[in-house]
Amino acid sequence: MVRAIHSYLAVAVFLCFSAGFARAQETEWDRYVRVGHTAFEQGDYFQAERMFLKALELAETSVEKDRLTAVSLNLLGRVYIKQGKYAEAQSAYERSLAIKEKHLEATDAALIEDLRGLSSSYQAQARYLEAEPLLERALQIAEEKLGAEHRDVSIILNDLGMLSVYLGRPADAVAFYQRSLEIAEGTSEPDDPHVATVLSNLADLYWRQRRFDDAEPLLKRALEIRERILPPDHPDVVQTLDILGVLYHDTGRIAEAEALYRRGLVIYERVLGPEHPRVATLLNNIAEALREQDRKAEAETLYRRAIEIQEKKLGLEHPDLALTLGNLGLLMASEGKYDEAESLFLLVLEIYEKSFGSYSPHVGNTLLELAGAYQNQGKYAEAEVSIQRVLQIGERVLGPNHPTLARILDRCAGILRKMNREGEAQQLEARAAAIRARQATVTDSKLSENEYQAIGSLRTINTAAITYASTYVSGFPPTLAALGPAVAGSPSCDAADLLSVELSSGKKSDYVFVYQAGPLLAEPPAACSIAGAESYTVTARPARYGVDGKRSFFTDETGVIRWTEEDREATADDSPID
Repeated sequence: MVRAIHSYLAVAVFLCFSAGFARAQETEWDRYVRVGHTAFEQGDYFQAERMFLKALELAETSVEKDRLTAVSLNLLGRVYIKQGKYAEAQSAYERSLAIKEKHLEATDAALIEDLRGLSSSYQAQARYLEAEPLLERALQIAEEKLGAEHRDVSIILNDLGMLSVYLGRPADAVAFYQRSLEIAEGTSEPDDPHVATVLSNLADLYWRQRRFDDAEPLLKRALEIRERILPPDHPDVVQTLDILGVLYHDTGRIAEAEALYRRGLVIYERVLGPEHPRVATLLNNIAEALREQDRKAEAETLYRRAIEIQEKKLGLEHPDLALTLGNLGLLMASEGKYDEAESLFLLVLEIYEKSFGSYSPHVGNTLLELAGAYQNQGKYAEAEVSIQRVLQIGERVLGPNHPTLARILDRCAGILRKMNREGEAQQLEARAAAIRARQATVTDSKLSENEYQAIGSLRTINTAAITYASTYVSGFPPTLAALGPAVAGSPSCDAADLLSVELSSGKKSDYVFVYQAGPLLAEPPAACSIAGAESYTVTARPARYGVDGKRSFFTDETGVIRWTEEDREATADDSPID
C-alpha cells in the first residue's frame, strides 16, 4: 500500500534587505503587507495573494522600487507555494533574488528566504537536485552571518531534512531534523509553530521507517501546539491530522484514519479550493482507506478525481501523480483488471524513470507490480524482463546483503512460482534467507557527529559533481580541487566554486576524502585545462580510526553512499546506508 503525505515549510521569517525598513507612519504599501501577512498567518491565502499583489503594484512605481518590489515578490512566493502555484512561486523568488543580488554581497543574510523559497518551488516541481545547492548555500550564509544556533539555521536544517526524504536519504533526514529540533527547542518559545513543523516532519520520517511508536507522540505534541496557536481550520493543522491519519492507517486503525482524512479534506477544500494539490493528496489517502475496507467503487472515484487535479495542477510527469496512478493500478489488479493495471504501471514507470532515474527504488517497486500484472495475463516473457530489472536495481542500489533486497527476492520468487519456475523461485528464496541470516545495517543512533558530517559532505560532493557536469558539459570533475573556489576571477571548469576550500582540499570534520576520477573524456573543452571524467568515486575515512569515527564511507556517480565498520576504505561492494 502506498499513501501520500506531504511536509510543508515553516512560516518564513520576514526578511528585508535594508536596515532602514521601519517608518514613522504606515504607508499604503505597509498596510497591504500587514493585512496580507495577517491573512497568511490565518491560512487565508486567497486574501493574502490579493493584498501582496496590490503591494507589488505599488512597489513597482515607488521611489524605493527595488527594495519594496523584492519584499513583495518574496511574500507572493510564499503564498504561491501554499496555493500550489509552483511555477508562479519560482518566478517570484527568482525575481526577488535577482534584485537582492544586484545590491547585496553574495553572503548577505537577506538572501536566505529567497534561496529557501526558490528551493521549495523546485522541490514541489520534483526538481530535487536543483533545490539542494540552494539550501546548502542558505545554510552556509545563515551559520556564517547569524550563528550556528540561530532559529533560521534550524528552519533551513528542517528544509534539508524534507529534501533528504524526497531524495531517499533517511539517515541524512534524521540528522537534519534532530539538529533542527535541538536548536529550535533551545531558542524558541514552547508554542513556536516552527517546533510543531519539525516535530511533524520528523514524525513523518519515522512513519516512513515504520517507527510508529516513535512517530505518534511527536505528532500529538505537534497537534497540541498547532491547535493552541492556530485557527481550527488552518492548513497546518490539517498537515498534522493527515500524518496522524496515515499512522493510524498503517497500524490497522482504518476507520479512525478515514475520519481524520475527511476532516482535513473539508478544511482544505474550503480554505485552499477544491483543485489544490493537497486536496488530491487527501483524496488519495481516503481512497486507500476505502480500498482496504473493500469499498472499491468509492475508492476508484476518489483516485480518479485526485488524478484529474494532479494532471491539471502538477503536470503529467510529477511523482505525486505517479503515486496516485500506481494506487489506482493496484486497485485495478485487485479486481482482476490486469490490462488496465498494466497500462497504469507503465505510465508510473515512465514518470519515475524521468524523475528519479532508471535505478531508483520507485522504479524497482513499480516494476515489481508490473511483473505481477504481466504474470496474471500470461505475459511471461515480459514478466521475466521486469523481474530481472528489479533484481538489477535492488543489487545496484542496495548492495548484495541489504534486508530490503531480501524482501524483493521473496516477491520475485512468488511471481516465478506462479509461472511454474519452482527451481528459480527456490534459489531466490535461499538468497533471501542468507541475507536475513547476516543482516547488519547502520543504526542511525550509533553514528557520531563526525560520521554524520562525513555523510553530509559526500552528499555535497555528489551534488557539486552533478552541477559541474551539467554546467560545463565536460563530464564529471577530474579532481576534487576542480570543485573548489577560484583563486582569482570567475568560476570555471578548473575551479568551479562549488565546494568550500576545506572540503575541496580533502579534509573536513576529522575525515579524509579521496576523489578518484574515472576514464577521462578524449578532449577537454576549450576553457578547461583538463578533460572531465566519465565517472568518479569518493571515499571518506576517519583521520584516526576509532577516535574520530568508526565507519568509512564510499560513494560514486550513482549517489549511493556505502559504509563499513572495518578499518579500511569502503568500496562499491559494501552495504548502502539504510
